[in-house]
Amino acid sequence: VVVRPMPQGWPLCLTEVDIELGDGRVLKASHDTGTPADDLAEQGERLNRKFAALAVPVIGQSRASQLAAAIAEIERVADIGELMEIVR
Repeated sequence: VVVRPMPQGWPLCLTEVDIELGDGRVLKASHDTGTPADDLAEQGERLNRKFAALAVPVIGQSRASQLAAAIAEIERVADIGELMEIVR
């Protein structure tokens, strides 16, 4: 496996993969993770999975779930301290 940083100006959400097979063939694929899903429910699930993948290792499952619920109701949060208290 060889990981190469992309050049200056490369789109931040674009990933490319090249796989060189033993017989010399090269398989290529790319994906733009910045492209939202057409289905809003699917997009929401993608965001929830990403949030959990990033938050759970840092603050644990319980607090990550609390924080996600609080963020989902952000319009009702009177003081940002409420959110900060969850992550402490």
